[in-house]
Amino acid sequence: MAPEPRHRQWSYVVERHVPFESFDRLTLEDPAFTEAAEAFNAGLVELGAAPLPIVSAPDALATEAGGIWVGTSGAPSALTVVNALPEPACEQGFRLFVSEDWAIVAGEGPAGAAYGLAALLALIDSAAGTIPAVGMSDWPSVDLRAVYLDELPSQAQIDELAALRLNAVVCRDGRLFGLDNPETAGEIAAVVAACRARHIEVIPLLDLISRADVLLQREPAMAEGIDVEHLFEAVAGQLIPAEPWQASAPPFANLLISPAAPFSVWMGETLCVPAEDYLPPPPASFPFSGETVEVATLPGGAISEGERVLARYTAALSGTRDACTSEPLWQAAAQETVSEIVTLMQPRYLHIGLDPFEAFAADSRCRQRGLDNADLLAEAVMLLDAAAKSADADTRLMAWGDALDPFREGNPFGLAAAITGLPRDLVVCVRNFRSPEEDDDAMAALTHFSEAGLAVAGVPDASADSAAFWSATVAGIAGETALIYAASLYDPSDPWATLSAFAEAAWAARPLPPQQAPPPLGPPEEEHTVPLGSLTLAGLAAVCATLGFLLLRTRRDDALAEKPERGLTD
Repeated sequence: MAPEPRHRQWSYVVERHVPFESFDRLTLEDPAFTEAAEAFNAGLVELGAAPLPIVSAPDALATEAGGIWVGTSGAPSALTVVNALPEPACEQGFRLFVSEDWAIVAGEGPAGAAYGLAALLALIDSAAGTIPAVGMSDWPSVDLRAVYLDELPSQAQIDELAALRLNAVVCRDGRLFGLDNPETAGEIAAVVAACRARHIEVIPLLDLISRADVLLQREPAMAEGIDVEHLFEAVAGQLIPAEPWQASAPPFANLLISPAAPFSVWMGETLCVPAEDYLPPPPASFPFSGETVEVATLPGGAISEGERVLARYTAALSGTRDACTSEPLWQAAAQETVSEIVTLMQPRYLHIGLDPFEAFAADSRCRQRGLDNADLLAEAVMLLDAAAKSADADTRLMAWGDALDPFREGNPFGLAAAITGLPRDLVVCVRNFRSPEEDDDAMAALTHFSEAGLAVAGVPDASADSAAFWSATVAGIAGETALIYAASLYDPSDPWATLSAFAEAAWAARPLPPQQAPPPLGPPEEEHTVPLGSLTLAGLAAVCATLGFLLLRTRRDDALAEKPERGLTD
């Protein structure tokens, strides 16, 4: 996949194609480009050509015959040629120039150089063994172009993402909670290193509040629950309901027991003593199935046969997967998990999930604090943000927008108002199970979060049309822009069918027809061209000298001209 570049021109007055065998080495301005050069050589092998020797030569002239020079556009030896091409708008951009005897790939940064080499590879006609003599300038429309995965990527997936110019992967992997195991920590560190070598960010996704399965497996008492207070009667050594049962959970089922959520039995105003008056019940295990446990009275204890007592406890509803953010055990575990992940992976972004809630702030651990639901959620997110920034001050949180979106899931628990108390650098990932042109709520959500001063990332559905629409929409937002391909959440049967279309749309967003275009969410993107009038006299002289050099040189010396041309597959 090679999107049409923003700018492309012939290097000579007439169309010209150069035998690729004219090039005999890759000259690197900096050893940091070695990974990109090796990926280029791997591509040559796939085309049936021999890999080129890789030479690290910081002071080499970019226009030395036979060389493909790879570096940054700031290098003096590259400026003469590439400055005549439009300047890329970001560090992921590149300019390349192919002449008869040499080629230049000048990235605005290391990622740009890698993308430029990939673009050069895509120009090669393997059947003819030639490459067009062209000048190109290109850069992405969307800054962060991510793919969501249910696990850390394999090397094959890393290679595919790099080939598609995707530069981030959002990973929801249970191993992220297992850093106390040195082997697991080593596996994760190796994946992060492999991704960074291909200019791909790894964004760990930790489900810490909603759908917090891993944390709840470790300590079920961290789950959201309901308060139960009911009269029981001692019958044949067991406590059984003395009145009709009306609570949502069955008697003594899904018990959540912790210092903040104690199990207690009362005789009037007297607190019964566990292990003396009754046998303490075991806490529930996760997942919560609704299985009941028995609470037995003990011989010689205060609870006599037929005695009525009041039991007070916290119980999870069957199927609950959400955490209680007021539970001190959760606060400690969540902060520790975040700190460990950020310390090991040093991610630029940390995704904290926030899928729609099944329950929120339903028991006394939250209610007794006197905060409303929005304040409780904002407090929890701020706690996670503080833990991340204590490990690395530059880490930013990401979250799905579902629970915060007043047009979708925010209303049932009143959580939409939480946005005023969230970290100001939070990135809200707006996803919709229909594409925006079919649902105005998605556009309303983008506008809502943007106007609140929060950064937004778009999450298209599994269709190519949705990817194109979201790309064009997000590309018009001021500041850093982001898209996440999460088709596996929409269509698990064939999640990768439109990955290439998404990648192309995210790199080269095209304006939409007027009837489909979304309202602007920020100032229009500036034109990134280099008007002739902006060049200095020295710059104009350099451009003219280069063009004259290219137009007047001979096509090939006689010896080279007599050599038979070979295709790359010969």
